[in-house]
Amino acid sequence: MSTATAGFTPAGARSTATRVRVTSTLGALLRQRLRRDRWQLLIWVLAIGALAAFSAESIEQTYGRN
Repeated sequence: MSTATAGFTPAGARSTATRVRVTSTLGALLRQRLRRDRWQLLIWVLAIGALAAFSAESIEQTYGRN
């Protein structure tokens, strides 16, 4: 009597082809997402940098250099 059930594959027994397919699929989805959101990401990074610069300047104006 077999202990394996039909359609069940233990995690350690998955083929390399399956792992490659999953990795390439996730990579393709990630590339598509980054390509779609590149302007939004750029704006967020620039806005956070500007916020940090303006915050530092504001603290300096309020409390001085000392």
